[in-house]
This record gives sequence, structure tokens and C-alpha cells, in this order.
Amino acid sequence: MAECLIGTVTTDRQLNILTIDDRLRRLLSAEEGDNLGDYVEYRQMEYFVQVCGDITPGDHTMVCASLILPEGGSLWTVAVVYGGETESEQICRIFFQDIQSMEQRAIDASLDPGTGILNKKAITDYARQRMEEHPDALTYLCIVDIDNFKQMNDNHGHQFGDKVLLKTVNVICNAVGDKGAVGRIGGDEFLIISDKIHDKEELRSVLRDIRTGVEESFKQQLPDDYPTVSIGCVQFPLQVSTYEDAFYVADRMLYRAKEKGRNRYIIYVPEIHGDVLHCQEIPDITNRSSVKIDRTSLMFRLLDDFLCSGTMTFQTALVNIAACYGLDGIYMYNDRLDVSMHGFTGKQNPKTGVMEGSDAVMEFPIAECNEIVMRRNDHGVSVIDDVAALKDSDPDAFVFMHEHGIHNIIVYKMQDNEKGYVVFLKTDSLARKFSASDVADLTLIGKIIDVTFKRR
Repeated sequence: MAECLIGTVTTDRQLNILTIDDRLRRLLSAEEGDNLGDYVEYRQMEYFVQVCGDITPGDHTMVCASLILPEGGSLWTVAVVYGGETESEQICRIFFQDIQSMEQRAIDASLDPGTGILNKKAITDYARQRMEEHPDALTYLCIVDIDNFKQMNDNHGHQFGDKVLLKTVNVICNAVGDKGAVGRIGGDEFLIISDKIHDKEELRSVLRDIRTGVEESFKQQLPDDYPTVSIGCVQFPLQVSTYEDAFYVADRMLYRAKEKGRNRYIIYVPEIHGDVLHCQEIPDITNRSSVKIDRTSLMFRLLDDFLCSGTMTFQTALVNIAACYGLDGIYMYNDRLDVSMHGFTGKQNPKTGVMEGSDAVMEFPIAECNEIVMRRNDHGVSVIDDVAALKDSDPDAFVFMHEHGIHNIIVYKMQDNEKGYVVFLKTDSLARKFSASDVADLTLIGKIIDVTFKRR
């Protein structure tokens, strides 16, 4: 099936190709800028152009069209035409489907008008049916999200955003091939249901193709701001037993991929990620746009339950903070700098599989090293994102951080406590640096922990 073609209706009522799906490009040997009339039989083209010229933005209609094949002959298709417009011109999106495949999909009910792949209802119905009718068959569910898509639209315009969407769909469909189904479940979010991938190595190969394919598509055009994707995956039925649970876990893994720095995929592994279905310590963040709200909610919980009422323990607080800010460790130190009083390392309880905090987890003898003291601001906070730079300026600190795999660290110096510190750190070499908002939030959290410690 040829899936996607976008045309621009010009003033002379010619239908010129603006962007073209790779499948359709190969089928017709067509290129961007060509006249669609060169690929649709002449007798039909006049009516085809009239339909595309008269359709209003937001409306759609269907037209039978015979596409001329380069090797001779033709392919009868149903062309679904969706009206649209930009600031300067009228456009139409045209999705071609081989008439022989019409029995497999009801095109007006199952396809997403913006991309030509399955819409949210169709892909979720397919996923549920697949899992209900084949409860013992291996199935992978993956959620793909375009990183910073809204910001990209704002910076480069919605027409560029459309190109990113269509190219991302093309990359996903080419990578998945006949190994599964692909659908759009949100503005920049896609769902993959694969029933013909046999193991994680094969899955990783597909996910790598998606990640690198999207990254390379616009890298030359936008070397400093190219589109990327983050992906979360889960395996059915070994790790989850229902579609709802599968989506929930994959979405959690997607969130972790975002927090780890984006442009990556994370496949759920219970031994590494814990029992995310039942662990109430990890914040329930299933919508990327709600991260700020969840962080605000965490702040209120820390103030109400941790600081004021005392119903939240230190370990519970640290686990929540680490999960919300994508941290690999948080440690609290008092008078004894060589021993952690409270800590969280992202480890799981071997009996329950749940992520939890633990005591005495890491020594921290560098709290007063030269670099940490020199970088301390007026709020008592030091931020180190360039560990390699410590090699010459503070070798002892460099060796310690290198040996413990620390790549990013924030150290909060407690007030009225000569040897009291709260340490926030990341051990992932691909993790993004602490943003200004992260530093501000964790400074406030350090103060909350400081005051709470004094009260208890």
C-alpha cells in the first residue's frame, strides 16, 4: 500500500508535490516538485485537481485514481483527500490505498488524517484484540514520542513540523515493516504493536533504526536543533497481562528515556526498573506535558507530609525526588562525612523488585574539596557538570567521581551544620546537564531536607 503524499494546489490549478512518502516515491519514481499529473491518468486528472482545489480546510473526500507505474501498467487506488492550508497557500494531503486492501481497513474510520497510519482507536483496538485473542503470544508494545515537538513547531513553523511528523512516520513504518502495526495516538506520539519480533536483540535493531533514522533525517539541515525521538517498550505477556498495563509500563519507560536526556529507547527490565505497576514511590507521570505539575505536586507533598506532618519518611522522600528528577542517587550526610545517613541508589529490593532507599550506601569524602567549595553559590549549592575538568584542578575529586561513575552532581551545604550536606547525582554518561530549573528546584528541596532534619 502506498501511504502518503502531500500536494500543493497552485494558482494555475496544478497539483505539485510538496512532500512524498518513500513508499510512494519508490512506487512511482516521483520526486518533490513534480506535477502529480505526470503520475495520474490524464482522463482522471482534471476531476482530481478540481476536487483538490475545491475542498475546504478540515474537510475530506475520496476519489478513485489510477496511478501510472514506471514499469508500465497502472494501479487502481482510492485517494483520500484532506483539505488544509498554510499562511500563503492551500494544501491538500492525499493518501493513496490500493483498492485490493480496502477490505483490510475502513479508510474513513481507521486512518489518521495527518499521517495516513492507523488512528488512535484503530491501533488501540488492534492491540487489545491481539492480546486478548493471543494471550500467550509474544508481543512488544512500544510508544514513540518526538522530543520537543512543540518547541520545534514554534521555532521552525508548522509546515516544517508536518515534514517532521511525516518523516518520523516513514522511518517508523520502514523500520517495523511487516513485523507489526503502527498508529498515531497523539499529536507527536505513536504506538507500535509488534507480533513478529522474536527477541530483544531483534527489537533493539528495530528501535535503533527508528532512533538513528529520525536523527539523521534532519541533522544536516539543523545540526544544532535536529528532531529526535524517545521510546519506551514492554513485553507481553511475560511482564504484563493486559493492554492497559502494557501501555502504562511502556509509558513509564518513555518518561525515563526523556528524563535520561531524550534521543534514546528504554526496554522495560523488572530487575533494573523495579515493579513499576505496583510501586507507589515513583510518581505517576504518564503525560509529558504534566511534568511541571507533577513536580509542583511533589513539592506540596514534601512540604505537607515530609516537613510539616512528618508522615513521609526520609527514604520515601528521596525515592520520590529521584524518580521525579531522573536522579541516580541522593545522599544525606551529617557530622560523619564518611558515612551516608540516608541514601537512594536506584537499587531494587531483591524480594519485591521495588525501588527503595537504603542506609549507609556511599562514602562522600569530597564534600569540602576545592572545586565544590569554589563553585558554592549564595544558597550553599555547588553544581559540577564537567567532571573531566576536575582532573587538573582537583585530582582527588576527579578520582572519586570517576571511580563512582558520577557524571553530574549538585551538593547542597546545610545551614548551621558544619558537616551536613545533601548530594544529588547522575551516573548515566548520556544524561543531560542539570537545567537552571532543576538547580532551583533541588536547591529548594535541599532546604526542605535541611529544615526537616533539624526538626526530627
